[in-house]
Amino acid sequence: MLCNASFWRKDSKLFSISENHARHCPVISPLPSIVCSVCILQIPFTALFRFRPHVPRFVVLEHDYPDVHWDLMLESVAESDEALATWSLAPQPLSPGGFRCPAKRLPDHRKRYLDYEGEVANGRGSVCRVDAGTFGQLDERRFLLHGSVFVGTLEFQADFCRFQPSE
Repeated sequence: MLCNASFWRKDSKLFSISENHARHCPVISPLPSIVCSVCILQIPFTALFRFRPHVPRFVVLEHDYPDVHWDLMLESVAESDEALATWSLAPQPLSPGGFRCPAKRLPDHRKRYLDYEGEVANGRGSVCRVDAGTFGQLDERRFLLHGSVFVGTLEFQADFCRFQPSE
C-alpha cells in the first residue's frame, strides 16, 4: 500500500532513490527504487507508474511533405482517447524571446506519432522529432509545455500560435 506522501519528483525532499544504498546493502535489489522518508516504505521505481495519474504528452515533428513544416500534436487528457489534436506550424528559430507563427488546425492524428520518426505511409514524406514532453492545459487556448526544447506557454489565437518560454 502506498502512503499519501508526495514522491513523484526527483528533486523532492520527501524521497530519495536508493541506488547508492543498493551498492552497499545486499538486502536491497539493484533495481532503482524509491524510499519515502515519511513512512520509510521502499517502492520499486517501475511500480510508481501504475499509480501515477495520466499526464498528457506532446510532440513536435518536422514533416517534409508537401513542404517543410512542424506538426504539433497534443495528446488528449483522457488516456483512452486514441487521437492527437494536430496543428501545422511554420518552422521557427528557437529564440529566448519565443515566437509567433501561423498555425493551421489539421485533422487529428493517430497516437502512435507520439513515439514515431521515419517515413510516412503513402509517400507523404518523413517526420523527425524536434521535441517531445508533457503538457498541462491552462485554459481553452493555452498550454504549458514541458519538453527538452519547448518549456513555456503555448497559446492559440485564431489562425496563429504564440510560444513564450518560461523564465
